[in-house]
Amino acid sequence: MSRRVLARFGRPAFSLIEVAMAIGILAFCLVGILGLMPMALNNARDSRDDTRVAHLIETIHSDARTRRGVLTADSPAFKPLIINGDPITVKYLRDGQPAPASNPEAFFTAEVSLSKDADKLPLGFSGNRLDIELTWPGKSATATALLGP
Repeated sequence: MSRRVLARFGRPAFSLIEVAMAIGILAFCLVGILGLMPMALNNARDSRDDTRVAHLIETIHSDARTRRGVLTADSPAFKPLIINGDPITVKYLRDGQPAPASNPEAFFTAEVSLSKDADKLPLGFSGNRLDIELTWPGKSATATALLGP
């Protein structure tokens, strides 16, 4: 049975052992919460990268659709290149801005091909097929779109 120690002026108080145990439990909980922080930060970074990839793919697709499959050097998504039917590679920085191929800070790599090959198109479709493969460290995403005539 626990005995309450009467503090000065006759009021009940906590013993030193009770205070030490409360501080120990609080420290244990804080260490557990702080241990989860690196995992939460990694998940947030992965989520940001996934969102950026979706945005880059949408940018490439909308640029191709706006120009009806004719991507030129002045296309917003493709500052430094021209597509003439051959697959091309575009590099992007982590913030989504286009980067020169030689830039060591390039994080995303997009492989884009525009095809008029009838074997790759649905029967009766007379447009172009846009294939986009976007890769970044440890992951990749692909998208295919049909661009009308």
